[in-house]
Amino acid sequence: HKNPDFKKHFKELYRNQKNSFVKFPGTEKILRELNKNGYKTAIITNWNQNCMDVIEHYNLKDYFRHIAISALEGVRKPSPKLFRRVLKYLNVKPEEALMVGDSHDHDYLAAKKIGMHSLLLERKEKKHSHSIRNLRQVVSYIKKINGKF
Repeated sequence: HKNPDFKKHFKELYRNQKNSFVKFPGTEKILRELNKNGYKTAIITNWNQNCMDVIEHYNLKDYFRHIAISALEGVRKPSPKLFRRVLKYLNVKPEEALMVGDSHDHDYLAAKKIGMHSLLLERKEKKHSHSIRNLRQVVSYIKKINGKF
């Protein structure tokens, strides 16, 4: 039995969900700085293709050279295949790349295992010595490993 209102109801539900995501203060400024200084930025996510709506809703899409969505890529983090695919697309070696993510296993460790630099973003409670509290610390980390920004 098909309910003709289901699709309409689902779209409304999703529209409300999209507005419940938060763009943290300073996100756009850091992305702008990274791009201005020649750094290639990308997103690697295990979320589904609906994440594009949220990225576009907050006007962030143009900051990224590539957006790898596991549902579309056919492989999920922590698979090294997904990370390598994005590195290849960006024409960047693992040791030249920095992964910033909020999952210790799927982001931080997965990137480390293939030779990438990696930071764990823990905004609320810092549980690991290799974690950061905000994206401003990404710039500090880059300066530390490169000697410049």
